[in-house]
Amino acid sequence: MWQNIREFILRAAGIFRKRRREREIAEELDFHLALKEASCRQNGVAPPDAIYQARRNFGGLERWKERCRDVSTIRVVEDLQRDLWLAFRMLRKSPTFACIAIATLTAAIGANTTIFSLLNAVLLKSVNVPRADRLILLRVQPGEYGYGFNYPWFRRIEQESSSLMQVFGFIRRDLRLTTPSGIEDVSGQLVSGTYFPALQVAPEMGRYIVPGDDRPGIPGGGVAVISAGFWRSHFTADSQILGRQLRLNQVPFTIVGIMPESFRGMDQDQHPDVFIPLESEPLVDAPSNSIAAGYRAWWMWIGARQHLRRKRSTMILRYSRNRAE
Repeated sequence: MWQNIREFILRAAGIFRKRRREREIAEELDFHLALKEASCRQNGVAPPDAIYQARRNFGGLERWKERCRDVSTIRVVEDLQRDLWLAFRMLRKSPTFACIAIATLTAAIGANTTIFSLLNAVLLKSVNVPRADRLILLRVQPGEYGYGFNYPWFRRIEQESSSLMQVFGFIRRDLRLTTPSGIEDVSGQLVSGTYFPALQVAPEMGRYIVPGDDRPGIPGGGVAVISAGFWRSHFTADSQILGRQLRLNQVPFTIVGIMPESFRGMDQDQHPDVFIPLESEPLVDAPSNSIAAGYRAWWMWIGARQHLRRKRSTMILRYSRNRAE
């Protein structure tokens, strides 16, 4: 191991002392060529012929120099350095082309960085909840529906899910909050009653939405859970916030809980301010009603928590109106 490390250090040093390396290679080759020439003379070959025969037996000097360079330096780094210097010289000769090339590369790198950031947030970044490795997103096959589900499918899957999997539904919604100063847009999510129990994140204050809150018609009035940031910005972190009302899309909701600062739910591309029951969709989306549209509206996402860990993070379902396969 130490021999390999020493060899690597010597090769790396050869990159920064090219002149000395070339001089040492030339001296070494001249030395071996002189030995061969002396050997030919000892065998009775005339001096002019001895030089010719020594060079012929030794082979091409440039070939030996290349082999010595391969041994004495890291060739990949040296080739890269040479290519970069050549590219710089070519770009310096054509400044207009250089500016266009740099602008194009900058735009391409920026676009790829943006796309990766989006994919990292939506698909790759781990959800900040306990045992996130057991969470999955359900997907419909064929692919034209992607991750979108309709309401009957969700309820059927929820009913037929076994004890090994806890199914929940959610969808993002931009909501209009009525305040004393006017109307304000807030980021929201409509979630099923099993959403928070499946994610297993305890509220910072109060409670979260449970199945009893997510029933058709919202008996007893709708409830809402808000984020810690929304609590501070709109209610100055009032400790008596529980039980107060929010009017979202002209529908009253009662605040029952506050989630921790780090909680962002299943959609990592969003930072929801408000969570309300899924069954409130006909009220906040009126006159639209995706729940009543049944199989015609593919509008919601479905996730599940597995009680036994699986390797795949996406479960694929085949389309059937009669049965969720």
